[in-house]
Amino acid sequence: MDARHEPIEQEVFNQLISLINCYIRENVDDIVTHQFLREDFREMLSAIYHCADMFVDIDGLLSIKNFLSIDIVPLPVIGEFQVSSLLENKKEFEQAIDTIQSIIKQRKVFYRAGRDFYQQAESILANSQAIH
Repeated sequence: MDARHEPIEQEVFNQLISLINCYIRENVDDIVTHQFLREDFREMLSAIYHCADMFVDIDGLLSIKNFLSIDIVPLPVIGEFQVSSLLENKKEFEQAIDTIQSIIKQRKVFYRAGRDFYQQAESILANSQAIH
């Protein structure tokens, strides 16, 4: 599905997943060194994939073993088959957004590692709320 035709819920989650994938590719050392980044990603992704009714091996994908491998396995985005779950669960979508916003507020002030990620994630959420 063309991103221009994605429901806002799918678009927001896919932007966040893509941001995490990009951050992982560009900042492997920070992620391996700072456990709080892995924990924050795990919590955000758990909320996202739960809301989309997707089973994803988050622990495996966020493992040090994956990060240190030659080809890091990326996190899957939400496809068109999961859209109905997102659209049916507006309350879960709002709870997932609240969870992600809470993590961002907690971390962005205190830690230098990941600061760019948290600021970009906050921007994605702010833009989505302006549209929504």
